[in-house]
Amino acid sequence: MWDILGIAAILGKDAVGYTPCGCGECSERLSLTIRKDKPVDSDWLVHFVVPAARFWENIGYT
Repeated sequence: MWDILGIAAILGKDAVGYTPCGCGECSERLSLTIRKDKPVDSDWLVHFVVPAARFWENIGYT
């Protein structure tokens, strides 16, 4: 999930991203649209176990 957020921010462009995972409650495939650096029409809560500042410490895990 952090890929679509990071790539859109780096490029400064709108993006649509699809995740290879699904919702933990209903298994629905997830997609996210980013416009002007913000998610559009989304009430999701995204939880990253590792803070972004520490992603590179174990990039395979994150």
